[in-house]
Amino acid sequence: MAIYQGNPLAVNYAQWLRFVQAALSFVQTRLRSPSDVLIGHARANLMELDEGWPTVEVGAVDFPSLVVGERTGA
Repeated sequence: MAIYQGNPLAVNYAQWLRFVQAALSFVQTRLRSPSDVLIGHARANLMELDEGWPTVEVGAVDFPSLVVGERTGA
C-alpha cells in the first residue's frame, strides 16, 4: 500500500490470497521443531538401511581403485 500512496484498494484480492497462502506455508515450515526434523532424517535413514546394501563386485572394471606410485603422461 505504501507504493500506491496508501490506497488499500490498489492491492487486489488475488494478491492478498497468495500472500496469506505463502505466509501460512512459511509458518508451517518454521513450526517444526529440530527434534521432529532429526526424527524425520532418522526414519529416512532407517528405511534406506532396511532396503539393504547394494552388491558391489570388487573385480569389476568400473570398480573405483586407488593407484599409488604410477605416473601417466610425463
